[in-house]
Amino acid sequence: MCPRPAPYCRRILPGWRALIFFALLVLGCVAGSELEAQTTLYWDNNGASPGSGGPSPGATWATGNSASARQWSTDPNGTSASVGWNPNTIAVFSAGADATGAFAVNVNGTQSVTGIYVEEGTPTFTSGTIKFNPASAIFDVASGSSAIVNTELSGAGTQLNKNGGGTLVLSGPTAIAGTFAVNEGTLEVSGNNLLTSQTNAVTVASGSTFSLSGSTGVANTNTIGALSGRGAVNIAADTVLQLNNASTDTFDGTIGGAGLFSKTGAGTLSFSAVGNTSAFNFSGTVQMAAANQTDTLEFHGGTAANALSIGTLRLNGGTLLLNASFINVGTLNITGDTILDFGTGGASILNANNIYIAAGKTLTIKNWTSEVDFLFANSSFRQTDESGKLAIFNATGSAPENQVVFDGNLSGDTPTTWVNDNFQGYTNFEIRPIPEPSMYGVGLIAGSIGLLAWRKRSRHRRSASP
Repeated sequence: MCPRPAPYCRRILPGWRALIFFALLVLGCVAGSELEAQTTLYWDNNGASPGSGGPSPGATWATGNSASARQWSTDPNGTSASVGWNPNTIAVFSAGADATGAFAVNVNGTQSVTGIYVEEGTPTFTSGTIKFNPASAIFDVASGSSAIVNTELSGAGTQLNKNGGGTLVLSGPTAIAGTFAVNEGTLEVSGNNLLTSQTNAVTVASGSTFSLSGSTGVANTNTIGALSGRGAVNIAADTVLQLNNASTDTFDGTIGGAGLFSKTGAGTLSFSAVGNTSAFNFSGTVQMAAANQTDTLEFHGGTAANALSIGTLRLNGGTLLLNASFINVGTLNITGDTILDFGTGGASILNANNIYIAAGKTLTIKNWTSEVDFLFANSSFRQTDESGKLAIFNATGSAPENQVVFDGNLSGDTPTTWVNDNFQGYTNFEIRPIPEPSMYGVGLIAGSIGLLAWRKRSRHRRSASP
C-alpha cells in the first residue's frame, strides 16, 4: 500500500510502470541479440580446435545433437565446442580458413536454411534436400570457390540470389518456383530439366554469368519463363535453353556458346542495343518456335564493323524484328511461315552466308526500304536445306525466290530475285524485289505518254502567249 496520499500514488505508479516496461524491453533486446547471434552456424567437425578440420572436412549434415550431428560451431573461427544443426539457420562453409580443398557434405533428409555462404574450398552437397525458407534467400559463393549441389533445392520463396564472385553449380533437381537472380559470379545449371517451370525467371546482372552445361552427346534442356539483365548467358554444345515467355522481356547482355537458344511463348524477347556488339558472338543456334506471328524476337544494335554474330538463326513462325541492327548469320533457316520486319528505328542488315526456306513456306518482309535495309545470301539461297533447289541469280517467278514476299511500300508486281553481277545496279547477293522486264515496257509507255502530254501543253502555252 502506498504510504503517501492517493493523488501522489496515482502520479508515481505510472512512472514505475514505464520504468519496468523499459527494463523488460532492454532485456528483450539483449535476449534477441543473443538469439540473433546464434542464427549463424559454421561447418566444423574438429570440435573446439581452430578451423573446421583441415582442407577437406567432409561429413554428414543432419539435424539433432548426436555426436555425428555435431558438425557445427557458433564461432566463425571454430574454437567453440561443436553443436548440432538448428533448422532455419544461416549455414557457413566453413569455420576458420582451412577448408580450402574439395569435400563432400552428405545431406541427411531435408535441411531448412535461411541462407548458405561458401567462404572457401569446393563443397559438394549430395543426397537429401536443402530447403530455403525466406522469400528471398541467398546462396553466396566467394571468389575463387565453387559449390556443387547434387541435392534437391526447394523453397516456397520467390527468389534465390546467387551472390559472391565464385561459381554455384546446380546438378540436382530444383523445386524452386521463383526467380534465380545471378547478382555476382556464375550460376551454372548442369543437367537435364533442372529448370522446368515458366515461373522460373532468370536475371543476370552485369559482370555475372548464367551458364548451362551438360555431358557431350546428351541433349540437356532447361526451361525458364523470363530473361532479363545485362550479364552473359553461356549455352554449351548439346544444351538447350528454352525461353517460354508470355510477356515482354528485355535482355541487355550477351549470349555465347554453341548450344541452342529457343524462344517459345506468346511474348516478345528483345535483345537490346546495350550489349549488342561483336561481344554478342553465339556460334550455336537461335530458334524461334512460335505459335502465331505476334510472337516476336527482336534485335537492336550492331554495326558493319561491330556486328552481332549467330551461327544459325532458325525461324519456325512468329516475327523477327530488326531495329537498327546489323547481324552476321552463318545460316538463316526458315522452317515455317515467318515475318521479317526491318522496323522503323533505322537501317538494318541481315547478312547470311546461307538462306534455306522450306517448301511451301513464306518469308514475308515488312518495313523494308530499298538501299537502306538489306537481306544477303552470300553463298547459297536454296529451298529446304543445303541439298535443296538452288535459286538462280537475277531470276524471278520460281522457288525459292517466290517464297520471299516483300510488302508495305512495294507493289505485288515486283517479284523477288537474288542479285548478282550488280544486276540493274543493285548490290551483289542481295535478296530484294525487282520489276519484271514486262514492267519496264509499261513504265516506258507511261513515261512516253507523259512526255507527249507535257510537250502538247508546252506548245499550247507558247501559242497562247502574246
